[in-house]
Amino acid sequence: MFTGTLIEDLMATVERTEQHARKSKETEMQLTENWHGIASYEFAQTANNLLGVA
Repeated sequence: MFTGTLIEDLMATVERTEQHARKSKETEMQLTENWHGIASYEFAQTANNLLGVA
C-alpha cells in the first residue's frame, strides 16, 4: 500500500548513511593518528638504541 512517504523515507535513509560514513571516517582518522604517534615513538626509540653501533 502506498503511504506517500517514499521521499521522506529515502531522505532519512540518506541522512543515516551520511552520519555512519562520517563516524567511520572520524574513527579511521583517529586510528591513523594514533598509529603515527606510536610508530614515531618506536622509531625514535630504535634510532636511539642504535646510536654508536656502526
